[in-house]
Amino acid sequence: GWEPLVQPEGALIFYHPYERVFTDADARDPETADKVGKAVGKAKEEAGNAEIILDPYVELALELITKKDGEWLWGYYFVDHKKRVVFWFEDHTSDSLMGGVRGVERKSHARYALESQYWKHVELFPNRRLLPVDVVLELKELVLFAQADGITSQTSLTRFTLAQIASILSLVDLLKGKSIHDAGRGAEVVFDRFSGSTDKERFVNFCGQPGARLDVDQSLYEESNAYSKNILFHVMNIILLGSPDAQSKAFRKVLVDEHIVDQRWEQYMDKLNSDWNGYTIFSTVMLAVDISFLAVQSVQAQPPVILLSYLSTLCAMGSLVVTLLLVGQVNKYLRGSRAVMAAFLVGMSGSVFGFESFPLMLSLPFGLLIWGIMLFAAALSTLIFRTPGIIIVSIAYPMWVAIVVLAIWPLLAANGIHVGSLVWYWITKVHIPHLWHRNIENVSRAATTHSRV
Repeated sequence: GWEPLVQPEGALIFYHPYERVFTDADARDPETADKVGKAVGKAKEEAGNAEIILDPYVELALELITKKDGEWLWGYYFVDHKKRVVFWFEDHTSDSLMGGVRGVERKSHARYALESQYWKHVELFPNRRLLPVDVVLELKELVLFAQADGITSQTSLTRFTLAQIASILSLVDLLKGKSIHDAGRGAEVVFDRFSGSTDKERFVNFCGQPGARLDVDQSLYEESNAYSKNILFHVMNIILLGSPDAQSKAFRKVLVDEHIVDQRWEQYMDKLNSDWNGYTIFSTVMLAVDISFLAVQSVQAQPPVILLSYLSTLCAMGSLVVTLLLVGQVNKYLRGSRAVMAAFLVGMSGSVFGFESFPLMLSLPFGLLIWGIMLFAAALSTLIFRTPGIIIVSIAYPMWVAIVVLAIWPLLAANGIHVGSLVWYWITKVHIPHLWHRNIENVSRAATTHSRV
């Protein structure tokens, strides 16, 4: 009959030793047990019709699925413990199995996806199975390599941090030393979870396939190397002073081929929160400065200065509001589970900017804050240059030019533009050769004139 088993996490499952069937349906209920029995018979009959031999290494898993209209049906899959794969007696669509990974063409590649599902089954339905020695040793070798790779490489493919890998290695050592021949359900679940994660990463990274991913930020698809940015994004990038493009480059380091890089995501989010805290402080200070500036009596008599101050105030206020909304609303989605993050990013990708809408949104606080500072600087400059005193203007003007040059310098350097190098290039490659050729022409003309005389 049906034996009740309790998963380490607390879920109640049932196992039929004779039929080798697992289910999460409550088989203690006679009516449910009868339905399960009929489903088992039907599944094995269909497997026989498909000429599939169910040897002692094969198990069947059944799930009772209730539809919205109250009807129910059975979900199923077979598990082969010898080959460590799951299979069905009929053609099965691979969309959910592939998990959004494109370009899967070989059986050796698809096997990793099937094997990861196998480990997921064993994790969900533990039954004190024997842990093969070779599989445990292989897992330990992979964990050791992941630890060494994480130490020596900045682009390691492992999804875990070094501290997490060290903990995993200690757990694998316990499995190898004590539980290899008599693993309890808890030890079995631990091993299965790590093995499933390893196979899933192998599948996503095209392990053993031509063009396999070797670095965490390496894209496997040509169109991903140059993400499409429409003309509207480039316009917004200019308006927001290059901030969207900088955010896009940072975002593409944590989202490679539309998959989130786990080990970089937390660092990325920590940096975003740190930046948001800074923008909040700067925007608040900028608002106070603008309001105080507008209260100056000499400013109130100059409409251009008032207009620029108003615009600066609006930009600073916009930066503050957007930052608070990002912290309060967006942050909760980005700190959630991978499913929540994926749903949020996919939802944003439906806009006119595609996946670039997220970096564009993140660039708003910085862009608006910079515009607020620039407009305030313009208002202050207007006030200074409209001062009637020639001495004040003559002193302030050189200082103003120097500050503008120094402020533009980091912007040019960040974009690979170095004024000194350009001037030197112009002098050595353009001006001096031009003078040289001009002197030669003058000498030639003088010599020609002298010979005629």
